Amino acid sequence: MHLLVIVATSRASAFLAQWVMGIFLFKEDFGIIAIISIVYLLAAGFREVGLYQILQEERDRFEERAPELTSSAQLFNFFGVLLILCAAPLIASHYGDQRLLVITALLVLAMPFNIALLPYKARLAISFDFKRISRVESASVLFSNSIMAALAAVGAGIYSFVASQIALTLALYAMYRWKQAPIRAPLWPGFAPALTFLRRTKWLILSSYMNNFATRGDYLVLSLILSKLALGLYYFSYQLMAAAVQLIGLALNHLLLPLFSAIKSDRSRVRSGMVKAGNALSLMSGALCLSLLIWFPFVIHHVWEGKWDESIPLVLIVTLAVPPRLLSSPLGSSALEAMANYRTRTLLSIVDAATLVALVWIGGAFYGTIGACVAVGIQRCTAGMLFYFAAMRSAGTEHMASLKQLAMHSGPYVTCVSVLAASVFLGVGFETFCELGFVETAAVYIPTMLLFAALSRKQITQHVLNR
Repeated sequence: MHLLVIVATSRASAFLAQWVMGIFLFKEDFGIIAIISIVYLLAAGFREVGLYQILQEERDRFEERAPELTSSAQLFNFFGVLLILCAAPLIASHYGDQRLLVITALLVLAMPFNIALLPYKARLAISFDFKRISRVESASVLFSNSIMAALAAVGAGIYSFVASQIALTLALYAMYRWKQAPIRAPLWPGFAPALTFLRRTKWLILSSYMNNFATRGDYLVLSLILSKLALGLYYFSYQLMAAAVQLIGLALNHLLLPLFSAIKSDRSRVRSGMVKAGNALSLMSGALCLSLLIWFPFVIHHVWEGKWDESIPLVLIVTLAVPPRLLSSPLGSSALEAMANYRTRTLLSIVDAATLVALVWIGGAFYGTIGACVAVGIQRCTAGMLFYFAAMRSAGTEHMASLKQLAMHSGPYVTCVSVLAASVFLGVGFETFCELGFVETAAVYIPTMLLFAALSRKQITQHVLNR
């Protein structure tokens, strides 16, 4: 329930922010914002350096170990800040926009606060205080999105996005730190502790880079082969989907990692937990994504009065693959981290990132933004599912049994999507579907959701009615 609070409040504010930005910004502006996301990609490994996961491992000695571990993490974070500051002129020169020099500097200077908030967040997670975590996450995102919308409305342009990201980091630190006992990390952890920390987190740092390549690598690839206008259209489309579903993944990661960490020594409980979590997640994400697939065309066409109609097919394509992907990451990836299978997690992240970059490059080069979106969907449903199978295997489940379980999770969603696609393409036509009014869209939505509810009746009984 606390997870649903996060999703509802943050997604409403995220849509409000994108609605305002969609009115006042142009496709080229969103192209620059996509390039700014590449800066986050470059900073990925240094933003958290695996501290949160290591603190989860040290749950029994948290208060004793947290200061030294935090100090070591801050040290490597500082090196990352220096490297990216040195790279900022090259980034600005390569993309031909000097604004990126200042923007890069502002973003990375807020990076130390990413490390500073993690021990306080980990303390709450270890004590299973998900109520506090949900409030912090939802309130900080609401605060950040409100700033972004307000600044966009007064003409701040791309700087509205930059200011919102900095505000998000500072707000998270302030709210996690509030009313908690201080964790006093020394300025210098010592050479031996720092080296030990690096040995423990090397796979986590590499995995963080690969995970960010798997989520932002498409922006990097498309920035090299498409114009800023086409890149901006792609970014707007992808973020509209992300505004609706991405925080489910982030919130689940906060929830699943401490839960799986607490039972990691009992593989049967991990296996049972993955099945139960998969049932609940497929129910929630399936219902949400079906709703989005039906209502996105109506919302995009009427809210922006045709300005962003080109994004409708792009948004629908990338939304299709979300429910199965969530079963792989964060569900599968969190289970692997909780069982300390960092090497497997990292190797799979490399495969995940490499296949995404390769497929998006091919799709974007030959078919532009549509090709890139199709490539993302294909990757998410193929190589992107490796985390799920690896986690189930680590928990003692054979691959065929895992495949059968995945089919049971995804069956109701896939069936409803197939029926919806047949009714659209063989019935009303896609262009007509994109221009349906409210009543007509509701007439499509209600029977589709009734079909999904009928197919998911066991999950609804277990995870809703019985609860």
